[in-house]
Amino acid sequence: SRFPLKKRLNEVVATDTLFSDIASVEGYTCSQVFFGCSSRIVEVYGMKSKSEFPDVYADFMREIGIPHTLRRDNALEEDSFKVRQMNRENIVMDEYTEPKHPQQNPAELNGVKMIKERSLQLMDRVNAPKQTWSLAQRYVADIYNITSNTQLNNKVPKEVATGETQDISHALLYRFFEPIYYYANEITYSSSKEEPGYFVGFAMSSGDALTFKILKTDMRIILVRNVIRSAVNTIKKNRRVNFNKEVKNHMNQGDELIT
Repeated sequence: SRFPLKKRLNEVVATDTLFSDIASVEGYTCSQVFFGCSSRIVEVYGMKSKSEFPDVYADFMREIGIPHTLRRDNALEEDSFKVRQMNRENIVMDEYTEPKHPQQNPAELNGVKMIKERSLQLMDRVNAPKQTWSLAQRYVADIYNITSNTQLNNKVPKEVATGETQDISHALLYRFFEPIYYYANEITYSSSKEEPGYFVGFAMSSGDALTFKILKTDMRIILVRNVIRSAVNTIKKNRRVNFNKEVKNHMNQGDELIT
């Protein structure tokens, strides 16, 4: 089943916050990173402020699973009455780092640092705009969680965490910020039935397994679509669909092969 009932996670889950200097496309200013200390799973949730921690913690428990222990630092948002009440109700033990000792939080080195470095590298490689940082972090985490890990004897983090064999079909089709065409539902007869956009991730809770997040060319609106195709294919490109000049130049490479 694509939407199985979530089980308890037989491991300690550590968490820490990652801050950005600008707001993301979704309006987030920071991310909450969860790291499974045994499975090495990494999950990232965008937040508009640190006060949203109880909400993203609840999302983690219902989407991934309930840990037997939650380890975090002494931030007030992560040790609020609401969070402690959630742990009581779900029988989750509390663990804290010593003040001024961030190295005692595994999420700092294995989660936050990894996500920050790899997401920035990804944005550099594909020339993604700054405001896509949250989407890049989510994409990095999704790929990491279904990739063989040498520290797990080449097992997959998400499989170790949930006990479920992972399907990687959705991850093999597009790369982050790849120019794509998506099907336009409301369009006149004489107009092209495709619109331009950029692939920015997987819509895990929408549609079928091959449903994706698409960023419109205005860099402001994220759509969820499953009828899309790559715009990089120079043979089957749609010449009535407009991207920016840099993308057009890339797409026009290979025109000399068309006869």
